[in-house]
Amino acid sequence: MWYNICKMLNMLFDRFAGNRTSSKWAKICKVSQDTASREINSLVAKGILRQEGRGFSTHYVIS
Repeated sequence: MWYNICKMLNMLFDRFAGNRTSSKWAKICKVSQDTASREINSLVAKGILRQEGRGFSTHYVIS
């Protein structure tokens, strides 16, 4: 789990183009959608990421 989180945070800080969604997280980290959502929700709870939008337009940004 921590490897995926570190990998994605580095991408978010460096060169990630477009919206950061749970689907992209799952695809890049090669994990299930449920795992990606748990990892993202953990970062949202810690105040590292912030959720924007709702439904199909939900994406995440660095807080």
